[in-house]
Amino acid sequence: MADGAGRSPQAAELAPLAAAVAARAAARRTPVWGVLAAAGLCEDPSVEMPKPTGAIVVASPHTDLKWRVAWVGDSTAWTVRDGVVRRATIPHTLGERLRQQGGSEDEARAKDNVLTKSLSRVAVHGVEGVEVTGEWLILASDGLAAPARLSAEALAAVIADADGPQGCADRLIMAAREAGSRDDVTVAVVAHPELHRGVTSGQD
Repeated sequence: MADGAGRSPQAAELAPLAAAVAARAAARRTPVWGVLAAAGLCEDPSVEMPKPTGAIVVASPHTDLKWRVAWVGDSTAWTVRDGVVRRATIPHTLGERLRQQGGSEDEARAKDNVLTKSLSRVAVHGVEGVEVTGEWLILASDGLAAPARLSAEALAAVIADADGPQGCADRLIMAAREAGSRDDVTVAVVAHPELHRGVTSGQD
């Protein structure tokens, strides 16, 4: 799941290409390698802040309902296990940094759109990775569940009424809009292969 930063045509072109490159590299190796491969599309060592840039989250399934997840920026991953939703990634934003430092929520929300790590700066800031467990994995752009929008509890309530991954993706996008999200919202809901289910996605 990749999300270009800004509204430029170049950022819009970067997102689907980065997602495709990352998915192929992750399938061959690991999600971290997927992020690194996508970063190669926009890195420029001669420029301090290369553009276009963006955020990405990449995942691959492992045994025993486990997922390996890597990310930079504010695209997020959430696990769903026994109806409980847990955030698997921490957004790389100035807003999230302020929260962790004890800043006020109003101040943090005002900075949630400022990335502290991005695809074009992976060579400088590196890549984070985790291994998590869940029957389902939700990958989303920041338009779904930035801290000012949907909480884990709100996501769980939406999922509880969803009919399979497709219904879940559709309902999550609708819930984000109802919560006031004006950003692009892209959601992929993936059932772990061990459950013998498919993959579906939605976008608005």
